[in-house]
This record gives sequence, C-alpha cells and structure tokens, in this order.
Amino acid sequence: MKRALYVLIIFSVSISSYCQVSGIIHDVHSMKTIPYANIAVYNSSDGTSSNQDGGFYLANVSYGDTIVISAVGYEKTFHRLKKDSFILYLTPKHYQIPELEVAYNSTSSVRLIEPFKKKSATAYYVCYSSPWMNGRVFNYKSEYSQTPFIKEIHVLTKSRIDGAKFNLRLMSVSNSGTPDEDLLTENLIVKVPKGTNKSSIDISRYKLQFPRSGICIALEWLTIDENIYYSRRKSSGSAMTKKSRIEPKFAVLELNEKSNSWTYLGGKWHNNSELGGPTSKFDLALEIVLTK
Repeated sequence: MKRALYVLIIFSVSISSYCQVSGIIHDVHSMKTIPYANIAVYNSSDGTSSNQDGGFYLANVSYGDTIVISAVGYEKTFHRLKKDSFILYLTPKHYQIPELEVAYNSTSSVRLIEPFKKKSATAYYVCYSSPWMNGRVFNYKSEYSQTPFIKEIHVLTKSRIDGAKFNLRLMSVSNSGTPDEDLLTENLIVKVPKGTNKSSIDISRYKLQFPRSGICIALEWLTIDENIYYSRRKSSGSAMTKKSRIEPKFAVLELNEKSNSWTYLGGKWHNNSELGGPTSKFDLALEIVLTK
C-alpha cells in the first residue's frame, strides 16, 4: 500500500489580527517580473509561490511577519509585512562559474548514480499548501572524476492532473552539509503527465560538473492554480468534504540508514533525520546520470 508523507513542523507563533496581502516581484535592474519564486513566512509553515507573472497572494498573515523570498538567480531577500499590497525588488546574484577543463562529449560512456525501480518507491511526499522544497544531498566519490558531467536527473512522480509543474533546483552543499546556493541561474520548470511517471530531465546543455563538495537535488512545489487538485471525501457523517493539494507527489525510498534528505520550510532548511517522524527514514527517489 502506497503511503503519503508530510513533514510536520511546529512553530511558536503569537496570535494577532490576521491580514491578507498581495505583491509582485521584480528584478531590480531589468524590472522584469520574476515567476515561480518561493515565498515563505519565516519560522512558519505558511507560504506561497509567485505565479508566471510574478504576482502572489498570502492569507492569514500578520503585520510584522517576515517573509523570505528565494528565487533562482537572485539573492535571498527578507521583507517585513507592513501593508496589504506592495512591490518587491530582487537583486541578481553574481555567480562564479569555474572554467571547464574537460570537453563535454554527449556520445561518451555514462554512469548511473543511485538507480532504483518504480516498484521500490513505497511512499510519496505530499504538499497541501505551503511551497516546500524537498532536497537530497549526493556526496562526491573519486570515481566520478571519470564521468564528471551531469547529463540527466531522473525523478519519480505521481500526479492526479496532467501537466503538473515543479521546479528542479540544483544546489551546492556547504561545509556543514546543508543545501546552500543555486548552481544555475534559471528555473528548471518540469511538467509531468498524469499518473506515475519516471521523468528524465536533460541538463547537459549547462555542462555542469559534479561538485567535489557534493550536490543537492531539490524538488520545489509550485503553489499555482494549475497545480491544485481538488478531491471529495466523506467526513465522519454522510456529508462530503472538499480538500485540495498541490500536485505532483514526489516518490521516496525507504532506508535502513540515516536519511540524507532535507526540507525547506519557513525560510530555512531542516534535516529530515533531525526532524524525526516517518520522513527521517526516507530519501527522495532520484537518479543522476554522469558522462564524460
């Protein structure tokens, strides 16, 4: 039987008058709107995503709350809520891209890291409202030097709707083992079909080498209208209740050892092993294809 998992993080909050706010996110230099930014209420399980036009809406927040905006290619930004409607400006991040020493050859041999079969996925991570990110850290091994370039990422998903979208983020790993900075300067928006599917995302055009400090593959839910699935369930009585969730679900693999997966919620990363509960026993079902 397949299981649905979610991370329960309890934050201490003060009860005050709630408000509803809306905003638009722009690039501070080009003034272009920024789609699919992650907007998290700091130290809370609440949050949302900006839509394709850079707009977003937050309910049940309070004046004085701080929101944390994380967007690929931009500096992380903190903003204190003071009014109902506002414009946010993000500063582009300056990347130091190392010079490549090995010429990329798409026809060369490949190496598959952490292969798995569909049937080995016994549970799924589920998102009901907040724009979580779930990430898995892959440590570097010396044998990867023979096939140093990342060619593809394989992700196992399950969706009730056709064309559900998520953001694939490739991140560096800090000295403490925490997911750190985005390695790319643009979003990798992946669209998946209805049902259970193992998707292959080709990233060979970026000529990205497997970092010696390790890499975090992060899957980010997008809380946008086209990703919402509504289901009807019977309550304790005879009445039907309507419930929504964000598609798709992300498959996980059960472990016999410590999880190397992380959850981004409330504006920061949490190690699943430290969170405890069922998520501490699972890693995201991900494969990496390396090539010369």
